[in-house]
Amino acid sequence: MVILHIANIVNIKTNGVGVVVPQHIKAQSKIAKVCLVNVRNINIPDVVQYEYQGAGNFPNYLPKPFNKPDIVIFHEVNYIEYARLCKQLIKSGIPYIIVPHGSLTKTALKKKWLKKKIAYTLWFNRLVKKAAAVQCLSDNEAKESVIAKKKFVVPNGMDLHKQKPMHLERSGMKLLYIGRLDAMHKGLDLLVEAIGKISDFMRKNQVTLDIYGPDYEDRLAVLRGYIQKHDVNDIIKVHDPIFGEDKKKAFDEYDIFIQTSRFEGLPMGILEALSYGMPVIATTGTNLMEEIAQYDCGYAAWQSVETIAEAIKEALITKKSWQEKGETARHLIEEKYSWEKVAKDSVKMYDSYVC
Repeated sequence: MVILHIANIVNIKTNGVGVVVPQHIKAQSKIAKVCLVNVRNINIPDVVQYEYQGAGNFPNYLPKPFNKPDIVIFHEVNYIEYARLCKQLIKSGIPYIIVPHGSLTKTALKKKWLKKKIAYTLWFNRLVKKAAAVQCLSDNEAKESVIAKKKFVVPNGMDLHKQKPMHLERSGMKLLYIGRLDAMHKGLDLLVEAIGKISDFMRKNQVTLDIYGPDYEDRLAVLRGYIQKHDVNDIIKVHDPIFGEDKKKAFDEYDIFIQTSRFEGLPMGILEALSYGMPVIATTGTNLMEEIAQYDCGYAAWQSVETIAEAIKEALITKKSWQEKGETARHLIEEKYSWEKVAKDSVKMYDSYVC
């Protein structure tokens, strides 16, 4: 089978799509012929990639066999270039699948809704309507998607890492968040407000939160504003983004990973934390809350300040269960999110949509 992935990747380190697309390609390449076209023409290491030369005559200018792929996979939706490319694919009779990475959920479409309504009317409705199918990354994303039919679920994958140490002997609890500093999308405003509500409890019990992430469009200043408003500067510290060995050390050093997103496709930060055996506090919008509750590998919270605050308190109170939760976290990754399984499941589904 010949699979052509199309993405719009600027930064492979700080963007979730930039992280997972190369992993999908590498895993699928073991059982199919797979390549990437990045419309930004930024080189992505360790994958077969070809230059994007515009929508005209696409994909005929690619080398064989990718000039006539069996199927094309679009990652995300809201790029005008994709609308141009889909016209060429329809003309050539090449089916395509969209992986929206959370961007077609009701909550995601409410963000900047007027701008999106115009854009979808002009460009993206046709792109979505003509797709052979939409690949959701979780059952909850499929449930919350505006697409009623032609959808299936195959998640992102994750490598299993060495079990992190549990620091049960030390006082308090160290919470960790690694990701974008987008208060609305990632629910950081809810998280800061929740910490404000239980700030006395957190100070008394030596509970802290460290946030690592890149600034974008002055969102760091917005986040700092929330922290100042709720008077929790001594509890919450914000740092530059971390990668590689620095990230690994963070997973080893901290106790609990926390993410309170309003909407996601499938957050790689949570999967990575689970792969190290780190218990997680997660909200409904992460699309992993139900599995975390089912496997008992963390603490579930609804999309509310009150339940986030209660989950933080529960995590500290049940400190003796962290080791067991960490072990079941790794079991969840091994059972449902190994790259080998994800690749086999995705290629099987793609094949079913080939004309």
